[in-house]
Amino acid sequence: VSSKIHRGMIKIFREFLIQKSNAALSETPDPGTREGRDSTIGVVAVERASWKIDYSTLCRVMSIEPTGEARKVFELLSPDDYDKIDARQLVLGLVNFIPSFSVHEKCQMMLELYDSKKDGTLNFDNLLDILSGNHLKSRDVVNGKAKTMMNVVDRGGTGKLVFDDLLDAATKFPNLLLPKHIGVAGSG
Repeated sequence: VSSKIHRGMIKIFREFLIQKSNAALSETPDPGTREGRDSTIGVVAVERASWKIDYSTLCRVMSIEPTGEARKVFELLSPDDYDKIDARQLVLGLVNFIPSFSVHEKCQMMLELYDSKKDGTLNFDNLLDILSGNHLKSRDVVNGKAKTMMNVVDRGGTGKLVFDDLLDAATKFPNLLLPKHIGVAGSG
């Protein structure tokens, strides 16, 4: 899968989230009515700069029922903030279950999703977000792992990772950067 296809997939997924969440907002009942007061308050559209979406928007976008099970999955994706998830973590999580994506392609996807400055680098906070999403753990829990990884693969000591550093991390720490999900067919 080429870089153009990755960027295209990210753009399509992001636009899909924005379109669906905007539609969900337009369907949200007026809070001044009883129906509006009884509905979930505060539906948040995808925040264009942060990729954040809330639970009710995720359910609408993904066409899933807002059940207790769905809420638990949402909470796994949001260990640091139970109100919103970072949709990039959802994208990476889904990509981790697609066996046809190579390690090279997964690293490229990480860089394209998290390189907000578009300078070809990821910083320590980006790495924390990636590990948090891939492991479904809070940033506090993966902080030590991120520090170790950064110390080993940040070749220039710049505090930034480039694509080759990500590939190096995937080689030296395969289950840390790209964990295999036990009991899931085709993962890894």
